[in-house]
Amino acid sequence: GLRIGMSLAKGLAAVGEIPIIPVPTLMAMANNAKIQGYAWVLLHSHKNQVFSQRFNGLMADSEIECGSFDAEKYSPLFGFNLDKLIDSQKYVKALPTAAMIGRLAIDNFQQWAESNLNLVVPNYVTNFNIGVAKSI
Repeated sequence: GLRIGMSLAKGLAAVGEIPIIPVPTLMAMANNAKIQGYAWVLLHSHKNQVFSQRFNGLMADSEIECGSFDAEKYSPLFGFNLDKLIDSQKYVKALPTAAMIGRLAIDNFQQWAESNLNLVVPNYVTNFNIGVAKSI
């Protein structure tokens, strides 16, 4: 998904000779939820794995991590797609909306816009593991 989406964005940017503005998903979620003070923002990856980052207000306070979900570690908790891991009453929904991604892109254009498309790459937080295909 990330590589296909990035390839499409790069193709459109190259044809239009326009820069790409990479917007961090977890930052868009934090800003959309209007986080105040310290809080964790989580995005469910798969099984019990989550992408997580701590925020102080609307600014990231840690690096992005990918690891097993631990309800005690992440408090207070904002997130998206976590219902398979925790009761929806125990976290505040923080959606990654296109409107917030657009707002952050506009607000941070000067700092984030990149015209050299070779420098724009997906931020892989974990190692890329290719498993052995199962025979049918």
